[in-house]
Amino acid sequence: PVTVQCPVTVQCPVAVQCPVSVQCPVTVQCPVTVQCPVTVQCPVAVQCPVSVQCPVAVQCFVSVQCPVSVQRPVSVQCPVTVQCPVAVQCFVSVQCPVSVQRPVSVQCPVTVQCPVAVQCPVSVQCPVAVQCPVSVQCPVSVRCPVAVQCPVSVQCP
Repeated sequence: PVTVQCPVTVQCPVAVQCPVSVQCPVTVQCPVTVQCPVTVQCPVAVQCPVSVQCPVAVQCFVSVQCPVSVQRPVSVQCPVTVQCPVAVQCFVSVQCPVSVQRPVSVQCPVTVQCPVAVQCPVSVQCPVAVQCPVSVQCPVSVRCPVAVQCPVSVQCP
């Protein structure tokens, strides 16, 4: 288990060029702020519950150029704000329930240039606001129930 109960701030470039595997619960109970470029060039596998109970702010470019696999429930119980470009250039697979119970705000361009497969229920029970261009240039497959029980606002192309 990995538990973080204090503010975490990163103000410099972060580069990961190797496989990253998480096989245990990960709990974050504090604000997490990233103010620098984050680059991941390797497979990322998460095989355990991931719980985030605090604000998460990303104010920099985030680039993912490798497969991302999530095989456990992912629960987000806090506001999630993204204020920078987010580029995903790899396969993204989600094989477990994904629940979002707080507002999700995206205020920057979001680009996906790879296949996206979702094979589990996706539930959104909060307002979702998108105020930036969203570009998807890859196959998108959804094979599970998708429930949206909140206002959804899209103010971009």
